[in-house]
Amino acid sequence: MAKTNAWHKLAHDLRNVLNNVNLNLDVAQRLASRSTDARAEDLRQHLSVAATELKKLKQMIENAGKELE
Repeated sequence: MAKTNAWHKLAHDLRNVLNNVNLNLDVAQRLASRSTDARAEDLRQHLSVAATELKKLKQMIENAGKELE
């Protein structure tokens, strides 16, 4: 029981951090989409990869939490 409670707290804390990262990533993507800099497309591609990996991490945390219930 204590391990399950610890997991739920950890998962909650991780989700909070990931949500914060996601919000900042969204801002960076919006700024990059407005940029006319020659390297802006590279930046947009890197931010897109980061967003995809962040979604995967969030899903892994959700799945692990479901398995422990």
